[in-house]
Amino acid sequence: MSSASESLAPFHTHCPNACARISQEQGRWLIQPEAPTSMAGSNWFTCLVGLDASDVPLDVVVRWLPLRETNVGDYTGNDNFSSVLDRVCFLDHGDGRWQRLSGVRVDGDEAHLQLPPGPQGRRFAIGMPVDARDLHGLLEDGHASPHASVRLLGHATRGSPVWGLTINEGSQAQGTIVVQSLQHAQEWAGLRAHRQLVRFLLSPEGAPLRQRWRWLCYPATNADGLYLGWRGDPMVVDDYNPNRDWGVFSLPEIRAVADDLLSNLQQGPPLAHAVDLHMGWNWRSNPGSAVGVAADDGDLDQCKAWHYAFADALMAQSQLSDFHWQIHRKGRPTFPSWLMSETGLHGQTIEISRHLWPDGKGGQELPSQEREERFGPDLARTLDRFLQQNPYPQT
Repeated sequence: MSSASESLAPFHTHCPNACARISQEQGRWLIQPEAPTSMAGSNWFTCLVGLDASDVPLDVVVRWLPLRETNVGDYTGNDNFSSVLDRVCFLDHGDGRWQRLSGVRVDGDEAHLQLPPGPQGRRFAIGMPVDARDLHGLLEDGHASPHASVRLLGHATRGSPVWGLTINEGSQAQGTIVVQSLQHAQEWAGLRAHRQLVRFLLSPEGAPLRQRWRWLCYPATNADGLYLGWRGDPMVVDDYNPNRDWGVFSLPEIRAVADDLLSNLQQGPPLAHAVDLHMGWNWRSNPGSAVGVAADDGDLDQCKAWHYAFADALMAQSQLSDFHWQIHRKGRPTFPSWLMSETGLHGQTIEISRHLWPDGKGGQELPSQEREERFGPDLARTLDRFLQQNPYPQT
């Protein structure tokens, strides 16, 4: 992070490569992106900073850069990140709980907001309300439990640690369930749900699930994105999209997860299902949430009905979405497709909404941290119930 002024007080960075500049302008704190980029028609921006103790409110302006004509994509109404700036500003009051800031006013390419007074230890985020401490909390839960094994799998391209976690109790597991999240650095809700899934599995209520299944958890595959942030397109690492690197293995972090997963599967029990947690787009009026299913081109006919059935079960349990996304095909260098080439089972991608969740009344509402966290246990319960009655179809 850089700044037009010498002092960043009362801000200090948690994310050394966060693409933001902080300066003062007319008594206000001005935050601007350093490296806007076009990603499928969207400009992306992340910033996560710690806050020193303050006795007075802090007036902040988040200023987006003018949209460049070459950056306009195919998504109508989603051509500029500034259109959702009032929905992507978050504050942690020091207790580890993120809240969307209310009262954020968007004026053109700017968002005007006020950070309330508070103690040392608070965090302010734009676009990505998680950092490495959220991952470390998940790992600490694993270290503290006799039913979990935490493993350092290796290191990512820029040296960040890549972690894996196994949860199981006893020796009667009938299958292995794989859960992965944070392949793409800005898709933070997957890590949030993943942490709660792990907590649920390690709780007394989760005992039957960890006895019935062995759980392989990979909470932050894109470790550099979590620990170091990014500049430019958050979907790539050194020009590689992690979810297009399976079987190619240009990125050491993808190789580390793949090797660990296959090594564990060789020891048994066999794979029952694998889900890959992602996060929807920045549309203001569309949730972007979905469960990935086999496409209609016919090369995954064997599991198409099974994909749809699991998607429907998950939607009924969690009210995540009502949209089936036909994205899964054979032969692509994505995680689910690579897994099929190695094991014969094609996993599923789950897209969690950024801005809108079903409200249970036929409408939509802004998501809360509690709502996103409930999805983790809902996912675990759905996997357990569904797989007991619906084993993967054999060819």
